[in-house]
Amino acid sequence: MGARLQLPEHLETVPFAYADGLAAGLTRGHLRSKTLHAPFVGVRSLAKPETRLERALALGQRLKEGQAISGLAAAAMWGMRVPKSTEKKSPDAEVLTRVSDSRVRIDGVASRCIRDDLFKRDFIDGVPVVSPVLAVLTSAWHLEQADITVMLDALLSSSDSYPGLRFNRDPHLKPNQFPAMFEKFKRMRGIGKMRDAAVLARPGVESPMESILRLKLIEEGLPEPSIQPVVVLPNGETYRPDLGYEDLGVYFNYDGEVHFTDQATIDRDVLRDRHFQDQKMQLIHVVKTDLNGSRWRDLVLLVRRKLLGA
Repeated sequence: MGARLQLPEHLETVPFAYADGLAAGLTRGHLRSKTLHAPFVGVRSLAKPETRLERALALGQRLKEGQAISGLAAAAMWGMRVPKSTEKKSPDAEVLTRVSDSRVRIDGVASRCIRDDLFKRDFIDGVPVVSPVLAVLTSAWHLEQADITVMLDALLSSSDSYPGLRFNRDPHLKPNQFPAMFEKFKRMRGIGKMRDAAVLARPGVESPMESILRLKLIEEGLPEPSIQPVVVLPNGETYRPDLGYEDLGVYFNYDGEVHFTDQATIDRDVLRDRHFQDQKMQLIHVVKTDLNGSRWRDLVLLVRRKLLGA
């Protein structure tokens, strides 16, 4: 049995172009080794790319000028929430190409072209990817309306607290830019769904689950809650829950893992809850299992009772 192929350290954990392998000192024999996977012609990797995102990162190694990863993989690369349910329902990988450049023709890869003046790309980890706005536009036709709204909320967010986003948040997009954007891309597939989703997109959101909770409350016919309302507590602390019905004194926080694993966070949550109770207000902590089934129905019923008692 021959010795296991040793790759240069910077190529061990990432896919790489055949030419980059040669430049790093590998021979053509090395690059034909069964130790390496060849997910696409001209691309090698030590680990087999399995997910859409992994395959997009591999595909990006062979893209040329005027080509970029697009669609759901691009949205994921920018840190936006992509529903797991789409993993098997949409193309494995997608590439957007300037109309003046040649389209990518690779099995399992969907290729679309766009006017040169509308094409915008950047680089993430050395891989060409369409702009965040184009990532949402090219994802829209794969998604339910609520999922598009969640992505638009991310583009509208100016918060440094929004987890995972890898683009400028000044914000990246403003609501008054929607009409011009829709006109500019009016011929793009999925633009109608995106236009409908934008009706409920809001600035100021700080997490995708906050968007999901807000949209689910609205879907139940409840009033739209305020986003990040300001509450002044008895100790003078200014606090902003995720959502709130200020007239009712009812507020919501979506609690992720840190609220159950980090002791300092747990201590702050307990103390803050006491302050809310002192002022006859209610801060409802929502977790993932609250968003479906009987637990969700109970939560909606609680809010309806509060509304009837207002």
